[in-house]
Amino acid sequence: AFTSEMLDDCGNRNQSDLQNLVPATSSQPDDSAVRGVGRNFRNLGGDPGVATYMNGVYSEDLYTATIGSFWDVERIEVLRGPQGTLYGRNAPAGAYNITTVAPSTDALDGFVQSAYSQWDNNGEATVDIRGGLSVPLIYDELAGRFTGV
Repeated sequence: AFTSEMLDDCGNRNQSDLQNLVPATSSQPDDSAVRGVGRNFRNLGGDPGVATYMNGVYSEDLYTATIGSFWDVERIEVLRGPQGTLYGRNAPAGAYNITTVAPSTDALDGFVQSAYSQWDNNGEATVDIRGGLSVPLIYDELAGRFTGV
């Protein structure tokens, strides 16, 4: 399991970075594999080998659940090995359980982060800016959270 602080400390921004932290996992453009077991084919009816759950809701693949990025995530749990008892038939290799940050119901809360990187001498650079804002609508009962990258 990884908390948001652990992910930030390791510089983990997406599922490709996560494979560097979890032994025996690999990430393809559309899918993930644990212990070499992933999706056999990408077609209608092709079940994934690794189940992905975002806030308890099943998604057919890791990329769709995370939209290619781990931002505003509270924790990520990676379960290796067959998880059919807990997560159903689409988890013969394992499961990803991703939980996002819950909105704060008692106070206005937010964050802004930025990152700058330059990969070559031609001046090509990447700037990432992400943020989140929790807004309490009814004190201690109802709140909303807005996030963006």
